[in-house]
Amino acid sequence: MKIFTTIFQPNYSVKETKIHDNMIEITIISNSKQCLCPKCNTPSFKIHSTYIRKVADLPISTFKTTLYIISRKFFCTNSECDLKIFTERHTDFVQRYQRRTQRLNKQIEKIVFVLSAELASKIISQLFTPLSADTAIRIIKNTEIKINSDYTEIEIDDWAFKKGTNYGTLICDLKTRKPIDILKDRNLQTIEGWLKEHNNVKIITRDRSLTYYKAISNVIPEAKQIADKWHLLNNAFNVLKNILIRKYSSGIRIKINEAFICNTEKQENKKLTKIQQKQQERLFKKHEKIQEVKYLKSLHLSKSEISRRTGLDYKTVTKYLQIEEMPDLKTIKKSSIIDEYLDFIKEKYQDGVFASEIYKLIRKKGYTGSERTVRYHVSKLKIEIDSEGQEKEREQKITLEKLIELLWKDVEHLKYSDKAKLETVLKNKSDLSRLYNLIQNFKIIIEKREVDKFINWLKEAEESEFKELSVFVKGIYNDYKATLNILKTDFSNALLLGHVNRLKTIKRQMFGRAGFELLKKKVFYQI
Repeated sequence: MKIFTTIFQPNYSVKETKIHDNMIEITIISNSKQCLCPKCNTPSFKIHSTYIRKVADLPISTFKTTLYIISRKFFCTNSECDLKIFTERHTDFVQRYQRRTQRLNKQIEKIVFVLSAELASKIISQLFTPLSADTAIRIIKNTEIKINSDYTEIEIDDWAFKKGTNYGTLICDLKTRKPIDILKDRNLQTIEGWLKEHNNVKIITRDRSLTYYKAISNVIPEAKQIADKWHLLNNAFNVLKNILIRKYSSGIRIKINEAFICNTEKQENKKLTKIQQKQQERLFKKHEKIQEVKYLKSLHLSKSEISRRTGLDYKTVTKYLQIEEMPDLKTIKKSSIIDEYLDFIKEKYQDGVFASEIYKLIRKKGYTGSERTVRYHVSKLKIEIDSEGQEKEREQKITLEKLIELLWKDVEHLKYSDKAKLETVLKNKSDLSRLYNLIQNFKIIIEKREVDKFINWLKEAEESEFKELSVFVKGIYNDYKATLNILKTDFSNALLLGHVNRLKTIKRQMFGRAGFELLKKKVFYQI
């Protein structure tokens, strides 16, 4: 057991090792001849007696491990010391009264913080040592977590104990991007009380809540407030949604070219064959190799060295270095025994002859293929000829949900058929065309951070026919400086929103039954 003695330094030696029932039992003893009195710090060589201390340790392979430590009791040789007999300590790997080693405790700590108490109890009991759910919770409560207290830039947002009923407040450090506090509610008095205790804050990013705005303005008026970009865009989306609910709650009906929809839907639903997929995979691998070769060449390596590193032939390396534009996937059209009969098939189809009859006719001409192949080519002809014919228009209903999607999404993210629908909607509905332009311009201005255009947009939206937009603009004017700072700074609540999602996950993981302090501990803990 030399490996074991190396782990615990040369201060311990192994007396006995037993393996049975998926369990390893190791008996160890300290090599030290003396021990210091914990009260007077006087060294003692006089042994009073010994006893066995049983401690659980990390498993070895699949075997649970138990340490049996032969602990000694010593006489204190200092006559003035009140402690006459003391016990040997093993604080380098196990604390007083503990039944688990420190390294086992560290692993258990990680598990109980990321799982619910019940689930952690089951897993730890199977892997390490028996542990109850109550003990798991006690470990969390007794764990000390250091929270950064030196910060001047913070993020603040609310989160729901129960959506629509009860909300709390989460606060993060903008620099470390870690939570620094959780408040039980989002009331004005609570926020103001917290800010009074942390009045050294200089920059605060927040959602567009007037409560947070008032609290910060009342306590730290000199602090720079920055509204969150995501919340602003989300508010704009809700404005669009409310306008469409008010005006087009039942959706709208439009007339659209049937052939165009048919062709675009087929194009969207078109899938690569297995052969094309393999070709695509080979092409991607080739692209990667070409990029690797060019990168190695940029490091001023010779062709021979590149060939050795990549495993490619010298000539292939030379060819790849000469390529200026990456190759595209080429569809390989294989010849077929039906090719010489295609003109005849087209002619007969236009004369109104059915596929089964065409098959019989070309069989007489020497065709040896299957009827299925003939039917496939006839169906292709049908699509081509029908699309070449007179364009037909049909009426189609666009639901409220689809209308919201069409007007909100960037046009480059729409499907081909949806682009056609959007174009038709904007042509036939002038009010929706104006609304679409206002919403899309707003998104572009926020994304590109164009302050001058933003000011002009506010005036245009305020004067528009849509009362919901006027209310939205009024809300922006009420929080004008913080909203304008979105366009002037790089700060946002993006990371805090991630912590809010993590908080919700932890809350649900504990089935909503955990106390507030326990929830705080789990949120603050970082593995």
